Amino acid sequence: MATKSLVLVAGLSWVLVAGALATLSGGPDGPSNDDVILPPRLPSQTMPTRLLVLVPGANVDTSYYHEPAMAIQDLTRSVVNLWIVVPSVPLKKCITLCPSSGLCFLLQDRVQSAVAKAVAMGYNGSTSDDVFMGGHSLGGVCAGNLAQGYSGTAQSYSALILLGSYVQGFDVAAFPLPVFTVGAELDGGLARPGITAKSLASSDAAAATHGTDWQLASRPVVVLKGLDHSSFCPGFRVPGDVWPADTPFDEGVGLTGAAVGAFLTLRMGAAAPAAAAAAARKLLAAHLAWTRELLSPLLKAMVMEGQLSPASLPVIGVAPWCATAQRIIANLDSATATDVALRAQLVAPGDFEHSRAGYAKVAGGGVEVNVSGDAVHYGTGVADVANSCLAPAKQIGCKLVSGARLAALRNTSVGPQRSCADVNAEAVRVARTLLSQTEAGRGTLSRHDVRGRRLCTVPDRHTIGDVGPLFVHGSVSYSDNASCLAVAALALGPTPLDSLLFPGVHYCQLLSPARVIDYFMVDSLKNASGCLNTGPGGPVPLPPPPPPPPPPLPRAPTVTLRPQPAAELLAAGSTPCCKTCAAPQVKYFSVDVPHGFCGETCLRPAEFPVFKVFEKNLTRYNGTGPSPCAEQFTPWGTHYTNYTETVTHGVWPLSCTLDLYAPEPPPVMVM
Repeated sequence: MATKSLVLVAGLSWVLVAGALATLSGGPDGPSNDDVILPPRLPSQTMPTRLLVLVPGANVDTSYYHEPAMAIQDLTRSVVNLWIVVPSVPLKKCITLCPSSGLCFLLQDRVQSAVAKAVAMGYNGSTSDDVFMGGHSLGGVCAGNLAQGYSGTAQSYSALILLGSYVQGFDVAAFPLPVFTVGAELDGGLARPGITAKSLASSDAAAATHGTDWQLASRPVVVLKGLDHSSFCPGFRVPGDVWPADTPFDEGVGLTGAAVGAFLTLRMGAAAPAAAAAAARKLLAAHLAWTRELLSPLLKAMVMEGQLSPASLPVIGVAPWCATAQRIIANLDSATATDVALRAQLVAPGDFEHSRAGYAKVAGGGVEVNVSGDAVHYGTGVADVANSCLAPAKQIGCKLVSGARLAALRNTSVGPQRSCADVNAEAVRVARTLLSQTEAGRGTLSRHDVRGRRLCTVPDRHTIGDVGPLFVHGSVSYSDNASCLAVAALALGPTPLDSLLFPGVHYCQLLSPARVIDYFMVDSLKNASGCLNTGPGGPVPLPPPPPPPPPPLPRAPTVTLRPQPAAELLAAGSTPCCKTCAAPQVKYFSVDVPHGFCGETCLRPAEFPVFKVFEKNLTRYNGTGPSPCAEQFTPWGTHYTNYTETVTHGVWPLSCTLDLYAPEPPPVMVM
């Protein structure tokens, strides 16, 4: 009989989530800020021993890292005996002990004191070379300072792992140690996806020389789907975060553990089995591919500002959005306005005030138009720290030629009077178009449309007296409230054609399409925009389970399952395994239309994200019936109700047993 299966595994010999996780309430005994020391779950004398230090985020008790730490251990248990230490820090703010890489001796003493407890409990590895340094949020910043400060010394660490954090300057390629940057799609703070893109740009630049395998093992940068900043410390709501995350806490723990486990597997080098290393590379490559897809619309929009990459400064000489603005302001149709040669130049910082919009008739009856642009970014002043997590431009300044002036030069009618607000409305339209071009972007749009606050473009504010310096030093107005982010452009003009000073110009301080995308991704999902840890926070109960899905529609699912290699079939039987699932396992299912079956299995939620990477159609069943397959429609409108067999696939320790159901036959047509 031909092998039929769910494609749930791909030789991940390093993965197994063992046992039920403790309740997600800060640890098995409730919140605590004592040092957390976790010995390996099932140590083996044949494997090497290593230790991971996790520095906690600001105001977060150490016990909230208990479950993520256990998941990391479980997801590396076939590769390394991993000890994990979460040291407590005074006032729950590590930055007081490590404000910079040159002033970290107090945090180093605190870390070594906690490591000494692991030694007393049986840890027999090195306290430096065999130690991975990591941290969450502010703890990641401190961990980076500590790892950098002690690199090249007798107390140097092995590698750095950052959860919802970043190295100073975002230049991971220049960091003296291997570093894994793990972001969250819905991070509402300083490590949101737009900022993580800066670290990825640095990693990509180095990978162009060193190669993909080097990037995955030494400088991977990923954003995990559906997680928020609080997902890294389940049971604690970080103030200012998007809340709640799309991915439930129990699944988020597994997603984090699998990603970190893959990186640690690769850092073990030749000590890791070849199959484990291959699976780890495949998992990280999948996360990296999704990260690129998520960031693609934002990066394309940033190019419109004049930025070639989020890690670069605007490129002098290129102002694409100002060219778009000129066409809108002057009612220029690209298909018919072939007589207009338009050049938009981004001027150097500080030169915008002295730049001018220029125009002239040229031989043959055409018109040459030169407009100047300026991109002002967030985080450039002390007063703007609260917005420093925003990678897109705060505003794009454009000095344009008025519609009336261009009409006079071309001997055409002026057309409708346009405003800077019309350009801002186009920025919103372009942002939605860019997001609609990828699956991840469509997810961002859908989430924003369902639960996000609106972005409202409102009429222009006008520069007092059309005074040029007031325009140059003015800005776009952002008015934030619980239902809307209202955006008003700053305008100068349009000035009369016979004005004694700057006749026939129209200046605009504009909204960037990239700023719109960033808002849709993050701040629209919060009650107020911003980067700082403000608003509700602290210990929280688990969110309620998601509601049951709506009844399925009578149509064929769109799936792309492939046959399972026979070598991965471990066992087959004739007795169903998964009619019911014992806690903490829950039921998952997937439909394989090409091979004509549906599969059901029981998994711990923490295992699900790993399997999901390799089985895109795997879905958690939230219904109340005994069989999700019986509720799925076949292409001809029947259901998958005929139990066929139970099979087990995988390579130990990751394996999956599932029940396979064949479809009911098509209805007989009576003529």
